Amino acid sequence: MNRTKRQNNDLIQFSNSNKKRKLENQKYYQNILIPNRHRIKIVRLSSNPFTTDIIFSPPRSILNFIHLEIFTLDNPVNSICSKIEKENLNSVKHLYIASEEIGHNCVNYFPNVKTLSIKNKFSKSIDSTIATLQCMIPLMQLTKLIIECFIFPIKNIINLLYLTPNIHTLSLNSLLLNDMNKNSKKQNEILQYISKKNKIQKLVLNWRPSLSNIQFVVDLFPRLKYLKVEMDRKEIKQIIQFLLSKTHNKTRNLCIFKVPKVCLKQTKILIKSENLLNSYSIKYINKDLHFWW
Repeated sequence: MNRTKRQNNDLIQFSNSNKKRKLENQKYYQNILIPNRHRIKIVRLSSNPFTTDIIFSPPRSILNFIHLEIFTLDNPVNSICSKIEKENLNSVKHLYIASEEIGHNCVNYFPNVKTLSIKNKFSKSIDSTIATLQCMIPLMQLTKLIIECFIFPIKNIINLLYLTPNIHTLSLNSLLLNDMNKNSKKQNEILQYISKKNKIQKLVLNWRPSLSNIQFVVDLFPRLKYLKVEMDRKEIKQIIQFLLSKTHNKTRNLCIFKVPKVCLKQTKILIKSENLLNSYSIKYINKDLHFWW
């Protein structure tokens, strides 16, 4: 059992491991979980049956995790889902799914979740996965979606966004536009619907997107105000020119992270030479270039 206790004692974080013995789990339950049950904010569970029984069998400690905010599901999920009771997890605001499969026996265990994080590409079809997600959490009330997977297909992202119109913050690790079928009438209708209905104002792209990627997201998220992105230095000029030329969009804050300080001077020269803006602010902070206009 891997456990971490923060120095300020405000948080106890724990996870399960099949390598630990039953006796160690019992001691952990008695010496860590019970004394700190009112302060635990993060729970990460895998498939250790003994620990799962301890935490989810009434009237055990999960009933007293009144400050529980983040819940992580690892492989396999089925053995855990069958033990979770809906009323136990009302305090959870962030569901983190680290598994590649979600058990079908999961029901609406997390009624107040606002943030959904997805670590891996799902092994089953997106339709099946979304159907299960709809049983676990109310997708309509999600306000933040974080997709950490580097091979998460764009069609899956689109299908998720179609059912989560109240998302205002989106974080992606890739955007595989090659999966798009530009001749699909249904897909184009979905894209138009998302563009019209979505409320995304903050977008984080954790890779170096091409200009075509940026063009796609700006068109798809017309209410976007803040864009944080890593850029290839060869693309910076074109992307900035594009963003500043889109006078109808609402983007007014750009953060380019992991860039050398010379980009600060180069960006200023670009704006002046091309007469792109009259009024703006730009700063270089901790290897990130922050730009407001």
